[in-house]
Amino acid sequence: MEEHKDRSERPPPRWLGHVEALIWVLIYGGLLAVILGVFLMKQGLSDAELLGWILAIKGGAAVVIGALMIWIRSRWGKK
Repeated sequence: MEEHKDRSERPPPRWLGHVEALIWVLIYGGLLAVILGVFLMKQGLSDAELLGWILAIKGGAAVVIGALMIWIRSRWGKK
């Protein structure tokens, strides 16, 4: 009989290190983009305000994705 691999096993440690690095880049980079976006929104120029909103929204999305990846990472290997 052929054995089936358990898909709930944890990925290799090297791969986990890359994922963890990506998580923190998303979170800190997203927070930096949000701060820069808020700063640009307060400048009062129409072009800067638009760019500020874009940065704030995309930065916020990056933070949410990073937090979601932390949650997913915490569930790996559990049955």
